[in-house]
Amino acid sequence: MAADTPRKSVTGNLEDAYCYGTMGAKGAGHKQCAIKCASAGIPVDANRKGTEKSYILLPNKDASRFPRT
Repeated sequence: MAADTPRKSVTGNLEDAYCYGTMGAKGAGHKQCAIKCASAGIPVDANRKGTEKSYILLPNKDASRFPRT
């Protein structure tokens, strides 16, 4: 998103794109694996609550951290 674009929020669950996409792995039992996958650079999906929409979270081009709320 461009710097002048307003922030938006999404309510839902975070899943690692590889395990969720290939095996459907999710939930509390998969948390530690998902953390390892994200730490290794595998993208994280934000699955929007109440819809079938998911958003892949990618880092900024300048390698800065995601903003925390």
